[in-house]
Amino acid sequence: MGTTSKTIQIPSSERTVEYTDVGSGPVIVYLHGVIKSQTDPLIDELSKSHRIVAPFLPGYGSSTGGSGLNSVHDAALHLDETLDHLGISNAVLVGHSLGGLFAGELAAVSPRLFTHIIFISSYGLWSNDEPTMDFFTASPKEMSKAFYSDSSLPGAINLRQSPSEEATEVDPNTEDGVKIIKRLVETAKTMSSAARYLWPIPDRGLAARLYRINRPSMVIWGENDGIIPVSYADLFAENLPDSEKVIFPEAAHMLNEEHPQQVAHVILDFIS
Repeated sequence: MGTTSKTIQIPSSERTVEYTDVGSGPVIVYLHGVIKSQTDPLIDELSKSHRIVAPFLPGYGSSTGGSGLNSVHDAALHLDETLDHLGISNAVLVGHSLGGLFAGELAAVSPRLFTHIIFISSYGLWSNDEPTMDFFTASPKEMSKAFYSDSSLPGAINLRQSPSEEATEVDPNTEDGVKIIKRLVETAKTMSSAARYLWPIPDRGLAARLYRINRPSMVIWGENDGIIPVSYADLFAENLPDSEKVIFPEAAHMLNEEHPQQVAHVILDFIS
């Protein structure tokens, strides 16, 4: 199922936020990961029973603020203002990957906004024994293997394609050429936005603030995650006051695309 996005402007900062608002029922705020696909199967599943409000993170899509938000704290306050402008409260908060880092910071700042917090393959913590993957310097094949356990998925195939090779074969006068150029530009833009918060080391001190998240929390991870090792699921669970943990076998970083029905079932069972 495809989703149509909307845009709003936050009066206090004059920043533009693109967001998806789909489904009806109790609200789930969904913060996407490093890779923001046009369609997200997990949103499709969750929206069958809930209203999903999914802001595009700063620098993604039409969301501005990528160059003006210089820390995860700035980004958390920006997201807090966004939800306030949309009238969102008493919601479930789900964060995947980079969105998990922002979810942790946002929930630490404003825990009363949320009833439950779910972290899916989330950034935010750091272990010297098992560092997270520096995918900014990885080859397309390495990235595909780290992000996806199932190499046949469209996202895995796209990651394996070398941008430099694609660029040499693009004819900008064709419809396909325009699509490829648009995708390459968007990829470069999102990688730059992600690097602001994740490079060179994605440790921004979240561990010292997780104690503030005094709401029931769940940590969901893929056993074969090549971006953030599965051991980080234990780190999150140990630092959260009230948490459960679920590990999916035969899954990597992109749980939302590899096992959307199963992940949705776990989330809905938890929040019910």
